[in-house]
Amino acid sequence: MTWPTDALFDAVLAGFYLFVGVYHALLYLRGRSLKAYFWLALLCLGALTVNLTALMRHVPAALAWTPLFGVINHWGVAAATVFLYEFAAALCERRPGRGGRILEGGIVLLGLLSAPERTGWFRLFLVVVLGSIAVTAWTILRAARAGHPEARTVAWGISAIGAALMIDVLMTMNILPKVQGLPFIGFTLLFLSMAVSLSNRFERAHRELDALRVDLERRVEERTRALNGANRRLRRYFPARVVERILSSGEDLRPRTERREMTVLFADLVDFTAFSDGADPRTVSALLNEYITAMLEEIEARRGTLDKVMGDGLMAFWGAPAPMPPEEQARLAVETGAAMQRRLASLGEGWTARGLPRFQARVGVHQGWAAVGDIGTADLWSFTAIGQGVNIAARLERLCPPGKVLISDAVRVRLGGDGFAGRPLGLRLKGVQEEMKAWVLDP
Repeated sequence: MTWPTDALFDAVLAGFYLFVGVYHALLYLRGRSLKAYFWLALLCLGALTVNLTALMRHVPAALAWTPLFGVINHWGVAAATVFLYEFAAALCERRPGRGGRILEGGIVLLGLLSAPERTGWFRLFLVVVLGSIAVTAWTILRAARAGHPEARTVAWGISAIGAALMIDVLMTMNILPKVQGLPFIGFTLLFLSMAVSLSNRFERAHRELDALRVDLERRVEERTRALNGANRRLRRYFPARVVERILSSGEDLRPRTERREMTVLFADLVDFTAFSDGADPRTVSALLNEYITAMLEEIEARRGTLDKVMGDGLMAFWGAPAPMPPEEQARLAVETGAAMQRRLASLGEGWTARGLPRFQARVGVHQGWAAVGDIGTADLWSFTAIGQGVNIAARLERLCPPGKVLISDAVRVRLGGDGFAGRPLGLRLKGVQEEMKAWVLDP
């Protein structure tokens, strides 16, 4: 059987609608992010129904079903019209109003009622279809005037299909001579405009995502710089290990205090207060800053935590915030005290060269139990240690000979005589009933 040219044309057109519809249906099902894909797929389904009914008229065995083909054909035209209106609304990110819903229902109803032999119903159906296309074009034009970026492109496609269908209706009514292929040209232009609009929408979405990514990277960089700056500022006021504890705790930071066995070190410059009373304040400040910086380096080099600076005196401890074995605490604390005395002697040589006096320091080290943690008010905390063990270390520092390190017997026991030879010293400390044995170490 040789098919006529118009049958081949309908077959090619049906294949075109099938491909476009299935492709956009798969895109919608894969992402479910763009509703316009869904309505475009249904629009192709309606157009495909129309072409299949036209194609079946060329099959002799199907001629008996011609009335049914007419109903299906009109339903397809109605469906395509409704889906076109919904596509335009979805593309412009609008929802059809009550009037639009009534118009859609009327189109579907007239499509089912307008069999080919019912001329009056058929003409009314065609008028309503053309009216719906006009409403769709008006919706697109309003969106274009409102600045919707994709609406103007689709407006050209809807204008093309509207003109093609209007001419086809006039040809059906024998007002104009029949010309084959006008609906195909109209639908082709419509689909091309839809494809360009969807492509532009995705390109715009990618540009917006890129802009958001750049803005997010900029905000993250600014936030990182701010956090790094805050971290540096915090480290100027707090010990490094305390700052790390604060930053790692995040929003979960709550005041915590616990009892721990710790090793505490006190150090103080001899006769520095008397020197500062008569010296230039800038000289006092520069000299003191130099001293404290050097002492802090020695403390941090041996994993100690600087608790506080009290003028020319300072307090440090081992065993907090991070736990540390008592033997390691004692060894590091005594090593720090000896290193501080040696570092001070080196600083003194430089001060002498600049015409400044040399100073000696007293260092006391004790190991014992203390309460350590966040102590203070609800709005102001201080990470510190308090207790009898801290008090004994402070008193050892006051009784220490200048230039030496005075350690308690508890520290000596932890050291186990490991390289630290010292002479014993019996002391009576305030708040301690029994005589306490201490050991003087020469750095």
